[in-house]
Amino acid sequence: MKFVVAIVLGILAGALAVSGLAQGYLAIQQIWEGQANQWGRGFAVVCILLVAGVSAYGAYDPSLVTSAFSLATSSTPVPLVGTPVNEEKQQETMLKSYEDDINTLVLHRGLRSSKQGDAVNDTAHAETLSIIPQLDNARKRNVLQFLRNAHLIGYDHFILYLNGVDLSHTDLSHMDLSGVNLNKANFSFANLTGTDFSGANIGDGNFTGANLCHAIFLGDELTNSNLTLTGATFPDCTKHN
Repeated sequence: MKFVVAIVLGILAGALAVSGLAQGYLAIQQIWEGQANQWGRGFAVVCILLVAGVSAYGAYDPSLVTSAFSLATSSTPVPLVGTPVNEEKQQETMLKSYEDDINTLVLHRGLRSSKQGDAVNDTAHAETLSIIPQLDNARKRNVLQFLRNAHLIGYDHFILYLNGVDLSHTDLSHMDLSGVNLNKANFSFANLTGTDFSGANIGDGNFTGANLCHAIFLGDELTNSNLTLTGATFPDCTKHN
């Protein structure tokens, strides 16, 4: 609000200073030459008072006028909501908040020793499924890697199930998802080139349009897991109709 006032005062000060001094000078000149009537004398007084008032306000709080001048002459754009800079910051804040929440569940509520159905496990599962669709590709990968590093997913760490997770349109190429419970996960149109699914539970998963070229599987998961594979590219890089 203050910088808006500064802009208005800056414009007003400039306009009044130019107009008021010019008109005041003409009126005073007429008075000096004896040509001004009563209205001319009054107008001269008003102009002089206006200019004096603006000058006095500027002296009272010069930062307002200075701010207006700086804002008008600055070549640095002011960041707006929705700009890439703010979106990047928002994404990073969301990811950090999620990681802090999970760490709290691990350190203070025994998440690492929990099992599916426990309240703390359900909380972590719900937070994970909620945050992933809100993040960009890089940070979705960060979430999965964070969970693996925290020993919550993967071989010998069947703590947090990712059943129903939405990873559609995500680049997970060459990611290690071995041993992860991904039952009913949505991988539609995801880039899964070289992704390691060995030992992972991908039952009832949606792989519509996904690229599984060179993806790693231990056995016949692609044919015996009740998957949706319409338009998917298989590990041998052939297209499934």
